[in-house]
Amino acid sequence: MTNPIQFCRTLFYNWKNCRQLGRSALLIITLCLATGPDLRAEITWQESETEFDYIIDNQSTFYYYQPPTNYFESYTDLSNLNEMTASLGSVAETQISEFIGVPQPGSGVQILGQAMGPENGTHPTDGLMVQAFLSTVATDLNNQHGINIGIDIDKPLKAVSRVIRLFEVNQQENYRVRMELTGLAVFDGFYVDDQFQASYSIRTEVRLEQIVGTGDQIEVQTVPGFPVVLDEANRTAAVQVQLRPFDDQLRPITYRIKTELELNSLIDNFTLNGFVVAGDLSGNYQVGSSQAPFALKALLEPAINHPGAAINLLLLPD
Repeated sequence: MTNPIQFCRTLFYNWKNCRQLGRSALLIITLCLATGPDLRAEITWQESETEFDYIIDNQSTFYYYQPPTNYFESYTDLSNLNEMTASLGSVAETQISEFIGVPQPGSGVQILGQAMGPENGTHPTDGLMVQAFLSTVATDLNNQHGINIGIDIDKPLKAVSRVIRLFEVNQQENYRVRMELTGLAVFDGFYVDDQFQASYSIRTEVRLEQIVGTGDQIEVQTVPGFPVVLDEANRTAAVQVQLRPFDDQLRPITYRIKTELELNSLIDNFTLNGFVVAGDLSGNYQVGSSQAPFALKALLEPAINHPGAAINLLLLPD
C-alpha cells in the first residue's frame, strides 16, 4: 500500500508542475500578442466621391481724375470650379493690375486671389485640406485714386475653398479629428465711415456627418461635437468621436467630412455718386499670400488597441 504521506507529496508536486506549465503557456501566448502587430481600426476613403468648390468673386471699380478726362474701369470676375468642371488640383483665381505708373512710375494696385484644395492636388493621407488667399497691394497712390474692391460689406472680394470626402470604418472605435488653421494676415485695416474703410474676415467650418440609407430613405445626422469653427485666435481643435461601420439596425454607415475656408476683403474710398474720393489707400491688404496661403486641415486619427488585458493576466497571484 502506498505511503499516504508520499502520495500527498506526489499529488502536490504534480499539481504545482501543471500550474507552472499552464502559466508558462500563458506567458508565451501573451508575449506573442504583445510583440505582434497592433490591431488598428481602418478608414476607407471613397476617392471617387470627393466634392469640391473653389470660388473667387471680385467686383472692383477704379477711378482716377486725369484732366481733361476721367479714368474709370470696372471688373466683374466670378469663378466657380467644382468636380463637374475641373480637377481637385485646379485653382480659381483673380488677378488685376490697375493704376500702373499713374500718376508716377511705381504707382499701382495689384490684386491677386486664389482658392484651391490640397497641395499638389493630393489629399492628406487621413483627411482634408483647403487653401485660399487674397492679396491687394496699393503703392504710391494719392487722394485722386478712387477704389472699390468689393461693392460693400455684403459683396466683398471673396475666396472660398470647400472640399468634402466620404469614408467608412471597419470597426467601432474611438477616433480623434484634429483640425488646424494656418496663415498670416498683413492687413492695414481701418474704418472712417462706410465710404472710407479697409477690413477683412476669415470664416471656417469643419463638419462631420453620418449617412445611412439610400434614395428617399437616406438619413443624415451631424456627429456630436460638430461643426467646429476656427479663427485667428483659436487655430487648433480636436474632437473625440466614436465611429462604427453599422448603426443599431445593422445598416452600413458612410461618413461625410467637410472643410470650408472663406476669406473676405473690403477696401473702399470711392463714392460713385459724384465721383468722390475720400482719401489715400496706399498700403498692404493681404490675407495670406501666394507663398503662404491660409490653410485649413482636418485629419482623422484612429485609435490603436493594445493587448493590455492579456498582460494583466500575468499579475495574478501565485
